[in-house]
Amino acid sequence: MKDTGKIIMLFIGIIVVVSAFVPTIFTTQNKMTDKQAINNESYNLTTSCYTTGGEINESNSACNYTVENAPTGWEKNDPVCYISSVTVGNATDDPLTESTDYNLVADEGIIQILNTTDTTSSSTGELILVDYSYCEEGYNPDAASRSVASLIGLFAVLALLAFVIVVGIKEWINQ
Repeated sequence: MKDTGKIIMLFIGIIVVVSAFVPTIFTTQNKMTDKQAINNESYNLTTSCYTTGGEINESNSACNYTVENAPTGWEKNDPVCYISSVTVGNATDDPLTESTDYNLVADEGIIQILNTTDTTSSSTGELILVDYSYCEEGYNPDAASRSVASLIGLFAVLALLAFVIVVGIKEWINQ
């Protein structure tokens, strides 16, 4: 009965550690090694962006959209951390064309909507949807540091396995 109790306590300890610490470790590792993706961030091109005919007024700053996770600080100085994989669509997520329907300033995270037939208020529904990737705080822009950081989860799991072997099985065998 003593051995069964030790095994159950060891099992409960492993479950607690795995459920409490391992997901947090892998989430942090992901932020350090992968750019984060944003889907369908919406921006309402208010009526002040449009002329009375429903066309884009390109000289109006309301037609320039800055994404919520625009590069700041060190990210502005590192091309790896400019926003990337950018797609812009209308309210029904039909894609708009870069350099035709909008201009992208990736280092600033700005999307400037241009006056075309695809960007009129009737075409966009006065709403644009933006998908992009950005560097989360803590992202390692250097490839070598991302490679090292990708090992954090592996070593955490190996440390847990070592704990189980050293503490749990050794104690059980010594009985």
